[in-house]
Amino acid sequence: MTQTGLIDDIIHDLGLNTPLTKYEKHNTPATEVLQSDSDKPAFNEQWSYRSIIGKLNFLAQNTRPDISFAVHQCAKFCNNPCQSHGIAIKQIGRYLKATADKGLILRPDGTNQLNAYVDADFCGAWSYEQAYVRDHNLSRAGYVITYSGCPIYWKSTLEKQIALSTCEAEYIALSMCCRSLIPMRRLMIDIFNKFSIHLDQSKTDINSKLGNSVILEDNAVAITLANDGDKYRPRTKHLSIKWHHF
Repeated sequence: MTQTGLIDDIIHDLGLNTPLTKYEKHNTPATEVLQSDSDKPAFNEQWSYRSIIGKLNFLAQNTRPDISFAVHQCAKFCNNPCQSHGIAIKQIGRYLKATADKGLILRPDGTNQLNAYVDADFCGAWSYEQAYVRDHNLSRAGYVITYSGCPIYWKSTLEKQIALSTCEAEYIALSMCCRSLIPMRRLMIDIFNKFSIHLDQSKTDINSKLGNSVILEDNAVAITLANDGDKYRPRTKHLSIKWHHF
């Protein structure tokens, strides 16, 4: 699944029609965390910042999840972009030009399982110079949900509250992922029943018929807390109250 036409439009709008250099053919969509840079030169490009962000968002949400983090960073500054943010968008454009033929390859494995991969970046945008900016103190959550081994939903976004530790940031991300995964399981069961798609008839519980969903998380403490509610202590009981809904 590719969107080469949309990528061509983005490249044309950004004026990146010249051949790529050797270095640009091997770059990445994001090289650093963006700051507000309010003291830097203002955005002065001929193209529309908001229009390009809209196209990049559409691309990231459909066939190019690899640019989700970079696009989300740039989208935060739509109201007041600076020159550095315009440069960051062009970085994404050069990356897309070098990888225009790339997209999603879907190979269903026939398991009919909904699984998820989830991770978090604890306070990754923090900087000493702008420590007072609340958004820079928020951690980033990212997750991908797959069906039969194929990615069908993904997200890279800032968490809504300030996490106090890596464990808490990971647990919030896990909770956010489950809030997407659990309704998706219910929707999948409704679809299966509506169209008489084969389910495991030996099981009476409707969730068991779909099979377990495996969630892959890489923080040992978060995994322990998620699997065993008895492990909560005074320093982590607020996680149980607010984030342990699953």
